[in-house]
Amino acid sequence: MKDYISNTLYLLKILPLLISFLSSTAEGKETKFNNSKLDKTEVTKLAAITKAYSSNKTTSEYTEVITLPLKQVLNTKSDWHVTASHLKQENGNFFETSNVPAKLCFWSDIANQNQACFTAIDDASFSYQEVIKLSTITIQSNKEPSKGIIFVAMHRGQTLGKVFNISIWVYDNKKEIFCNILPDIRLTNQSEYNIYPSIKNVADSIFVTADRIWNSNEENLYSPHLFEIRIYKYSNRNIYEFYGKYVTKKKYLSFDDADNIDVIGPEFNNIQKYIENIL
Repeated sequence: MKDYISNTLYLLKILPLLISFLSSTAEGKETKFNNSKLDKTEVTKLAAITKAYSSNKTTSEYTEVITLPLKQVLNTKSDWHVTASHLKQENGNFFETSNVPAKLCFWSDIANQNQACFTAIDDASFSYQEVIKLSTITIQSNKEPSKGIIFVAMHRGQTLGKVFNISIWVYDNKKEIFCNILPDIRLTNQSEYNIYPSIKNVADSIFVTADRIWNSNEENLYSPHLFEIRIYKYSNRNIYEFYGKYVTKKKYLSFDDADNIDVIGPEFNNIQKYIENIL
C-alpha cells in the first residue's frame, strides 16, 4: 500500500513533464533528456511503475467461467443467479504462478454481480485459483426434497499434484442468503466424492469422500493406494457434519493404472455397514 501511494504521488508530480514528453513524441520532435524534461532515470522509474500498475490490474481481472440461474431450481424469492469466476489466464502455467483465489458470487441484480461473493480460500488460508465445477445437486430426496449448488475449485503450484476444495451452497428463504453447508474439505487429485440424497434405513443424505493414503517410502505417487473414506451426514441442523472415517482394507488403482479414481462405488456396502454400526 505504501508503494502504491508513493507511486501515485510520484506520477502526479511528473504529470506535466509526462504530457510534454508524450506530445513531443507524438509530433515527431526530438526529446531531450535534460533537467526540464524526463531524464533517463525518470523514464526507467516510470516504466517500472507502469509495469507494477499493470501487474496489479491483472490480479483483479476476473473472467466468468459459468453462471447458473437459481430461481426455479432453488425456489428463490428474487431472480438470483450464481457466477463462478477466476483470473484471466495469460500463459500456460498461469495458475501455478498466481495465488489469487477463484470467486463465487450470488446476485439478483445484473448491475451488481458482486452482491454476495465468496473466495475459494479454506480454513488454513490455502488458496484455490481455478474454477473446476459449478452445478446444481439434490441434497436429500426422501423427506422434503431440497437442492443446492456444488462448487469445486482447484489449487496448483505449491503442492505435489493438484488439490481440490469443495463447498455446497443452499438458499435460506427466510433470510434470503446463501450458506455453505459443508465443513472445510480438501482433497488431492487422487480422490473421489459423491453425494447420496437418501440411503434406505440408514441416513437421509450423506456426502462421502475417498482420498489416497500415500506411503512415500514404499509406493510411487500414482501407484495403487489404500484410501481414507470420510462420511458426512446431513443433520437436523440442515448442514453436513463429519460422521466418521475408515481406511479401506484393499488398495485401489491410481493414475499409473487407471484414468479415474473408482473407490466409493466398490466400497459402498462397507460404507453402509460402517454407518449402521455407529448409529
